Amino acid sequence: MKTILIYILLLFLPVNILASDIVDLAGEVRIPVPENWDVSGDSGKFPFQIINQEQSAELLIYKSLIDKEQRVTNERELKESVYILVEDVILTLPEAKILTNTGRIDENRAIFSVEFVSTDTSSAGKVFHRLSGILYDHPNGEQLFFILWGKTNQADKDILQNEISFMQSNFSYYGESNSIIFPIEEYRDWQIYILVLFIIVLTLFIFKKYKSSDKINFSEESHFWRCSCGRQNHNSQDACRRCGKKHEITESV
Repeated sequence: MKTILIYILLLFLPVNILASDIVDLAGEVRIPVPENWDVSGDSGKFPFQIINQEQSAELLIYKSLIDKEQRVTNERELKESVYILVEDVILTLPEAKILTNTGRIDENRAIFSVEFVSTDTSSAGKVFHRLSGILYDHPNGEQLFFILWGKTNQADKDILQNEISFMQSNFSYYGESNSIIFPIEEYRDWQIYILVLFIIVLTLFIFKKYKSSDKINFSEESHFWRCSCGRQNHNSQDACRRCGKKHEITESV
């Protein structure tokens, strides 16, 4: 019966998701990359950027280490830390609005996902975000914290939301980790852990980049051009996929 249900579910997945390639990153994590998505740059060192070639979308992957003295020890502390992330980071982005906020414990890891929208101040267009955080417990006492931040133009959300969610949900760390993420309930001052995780999030490159400019822009890549309507297009496209305007190439003298 379980096999039959799996086949039924596969029938409803988009073709490009079914055609995903499993990509190994930094010799410790794997992620399925759907058709029309590519890993940009070096695949041996964090952070990573996975770009959709035909739409204005990307997935950024970051890794942070939490040392023994600053570890998150229970689900309550994790929930409080996510609350800080939402209030003091996400909601400071231009016109940010939370759509969903979910989380779960998968024995050896804790996962949370936040979906929200903000405004790209350079084009006044809406940007859809899906941010996932994944926490693993390492045998040496440290914890591994991965952030997978996916975003796309709101106009393309219906096409690409499932692909971003698919990559995040099937991301896996295959290095050493404890079989249970929170094996012992330790009662310490939870405010210390909230502060520490908050500092970690604030020091991530992605927050520095977008907060300092007070706007959300897609990473600048030489193989993309942005139309005056706000749509980002791959260089292989000689006309905008949204409005049809031809790409005007300015040659330097």
